Amino acid sequence: MAGRKGKRVALLVLAAGVAVLGVAVYAGRDLLIEEWYLYRLRSEDEAVRREAVEHLGDLRSARAVPRLIALAVEEAEVHRTTDPSREGFQDIQATLIKIGSRGITGLVGAFQSSEPAARSFALSTLRGLGPEAEGAAPALVADLALATSGWNETRSIEATLVSIGRGALRALLDTFQQFDHIASFLARRTTALKIDPTADTAIAERAVPSLLGALDEDGVERRTDALRALGTLGPAAAKAVPRLLDVLEKDDAPTKFEAASALGKIGAPAAPGLFDLLRRTDQDPTLIFVALIEIQQKHGGVLAPSIQGLEDANPRFAANCASLIAALGTSGVDASAAIPALLAARGSGSSLLRKAVQETLRSLGR
Repeated sequence: MAGRKGKRVALLVLAAGVAVLGVAVYAGRDLLIEEWYLYRLRSEDEAVRREAVEHLGDLRSARAVPRLIALAVEEAEVHRTTDPSREGFQDIQATLIKIGSRGITGLVGAFQSSEPAARSFALSTLRGLGPEAEGAAPALVADLALATSGWNETRSIEATLVSIGRGALRALLDTFQQFDHIASFLARRTTALKIDPTADTAIAERAVPSLLGALDEDGVERRTDALRALGTLGPAAAKAVPRLLDVLEKDDAPTKFEAASALGKIGAPAAPGLFDLLRRTDQDPTLIFVALIEIQQKHGGVLAPSIQGLEDANPRFAANCASLIAALGTSGVDASAAIPALLAARGSGSSLLRKAVQETLRSLGR
């Protein structure tokens, strides 16, 4: 009995040894194949290099990542372009994306280099990886926090973080309290990152001063970007209302429109200031109407002051209130509650008010 048991144990040990040897042989075979294609990446023959690129992707070779990035940089130098749509770049990028998260360390290393082509290519590839590039988020956020990159690269970093999505959020939230511009980025990308600004009020508290500071810059793109971010924060950006009203009153058309949109999204906290601006303006009030209509549609509270304004001693303001009622009705708001006051104002007040009232009643079907 003991002899048979000993033979059985020996056979089991032998089988296990054979299995381990088989795994080792298979792993060794893959390692040799990987080495072979890494060697062929150095070929001067482009067809050979492209074949090697493809096979290294199939092997998901993390060891190939630095060499693949170097090859992309060489392509950039030869063709004087970092255009990721070029065929050579596409092949290398497709391979890196196939390698996936195993290549993150190499891509982060390329991003942290001083070589612009390597940084650009790494960012483009990380965007292609999307959520799978979560491991790169801390390095990207750290670079963003330093604020040493140019405008275009900063936007590229931000776009990459957005493509990573919620996976980048922890690194961003760990950083924004120390850096206003990180808070501004979070404010601009609340939708993409699925942040609720009414719940994450600390983001708004930190972001609003930075975004207001951006409104003093010369570039229209940066100003409009900041205005959109303030609108995205909604009621949490109530402290920005005075500055937004100033932009709406005094700035050029593109930023005026964005300011009106932001005020409409901020909602009820913006309504009193908008009515005050409507009272004193001698300009076309259309953009003020745009903001007030959005507030009425989402929060209410605009129709009643508009009706009260029909009796105001300021004839222009009273006429503007009549026109606002018409605009509310045209936008789908039930403005029927204003009809008695409009009928009362039709035979009194200034000619400016009477004309506006007539047009409003006509628009409301009376």
